[in-house]
Amino acid sequence: MINFTIIKQYGWDDFFEAQMEKFSKEGYSVGRVAIENKSNFILYTEFSELTAAISGKFKFNASSESDYPGVGDWVVIKPVANENKAVIEFVLERKNKFSRKVPGMTTEEQIIAANIDTIFIISSLNQDINLRRIERYLTLAFENNIPSALILSKSDVCDDVREKLTEVE
Repeated sequence: MINFTIIKQYGWDDFFEAQMEKFSKEGYSVGRVAIENKSNFILYTEFSELTAAISGKFKFNASSESDYPGVGDWVVIKPVANENKAVIEFVLERKNKFSRKVPGMTTEEQIIAANIDTIFIISSLNQDINLRRIERYLTLAFENNIPSALILSKSDVCDDVREKLTEVE
C-alpha cells in the first residue's frame, strides 16, 4: 500500500490517485520525476529519492519522444529491493505540459515539464531582452492552461525602464 501522505508534498492529488488505483493493486508504487537525464531519472518517492531507468517493455511500447517521462511527471514504478533504484513502467496521464518541437528537422514534441501549477518566465531588462521569446513562452503557457507570471529583472542596469516595460506590455 502506497503512503500517500508522504508524496502529497510533491504534488500528489486525487487526479493521480484515481489513475494509480489499478496499479497499486498489482504491487506497483509511484514517483515524481525530479531530474531527467537521457536514460536516467531521479524520482521523489514515498521511500526516498530513487534513481530510475525505463523498462524494456516501456521502450518497446513508446511510439514517440513525448511518451517518455519528463520533469514533473508521475510515473508508475517497481522499486529494486535493497537498492535506491527503480524501474519505470508507465507514465500517469498529465494535467498539463510545457513542451516544444524537438530541435532539428523532425516535428516531434519534447516535454520540458509536466503537471505544472504555475510557470515563472524570467527575462532581463538589459540589452538581451527578447520579446519574441517572452511571447512564445507566454503563448505556450496559455495554450496549455498553465497560470504564468512574468518576472523582469535587472531594472537597475536598464537605460529606460519605462520604454522596456511598454515594449513588453
